[in-house]
Amino acid sequence: MSCATGGAARVSFTPRDPQQYPAKDPACEIEVMDTAPNRPFADLGTVNYHDERHRMSDGELTLETAMPEIKKLACLNGADAIMNVRVTEERRLEFAMFHVSARAIRYLQP
Repeated sequence: MSCATGGAARVSFTPRDPQQYPAKDPACEIEVMDTAPNRPFADLGTVNYHDERHRMSDGELTLETAMPEIKKLACLNGADAIMNVRVTEERRLEFAMFHVSARAIRYLQP
């Protein structure tokens, strides 16, 4: 499932788990963690946020701008949490490129 945002930003989901889980409300509570949890989980896939802008208007290229869109798409794919959030930023000549990726996971019943 993909979701577009305003401007040049693109948000996409690449599934890793062949099982599909029911979508949650786009505004669901999503836990953000640095490492894998200490409980069983399914790795649903990767949420990617990518934005490219002219350097004169690159002030909005921040993790705080990207996270609501990443969390929304994770919810829509049935995730309970995201982990391993990675940010890559590159500036070339007059353009700035900003990419964030995160693994979406769903907790499994014990």
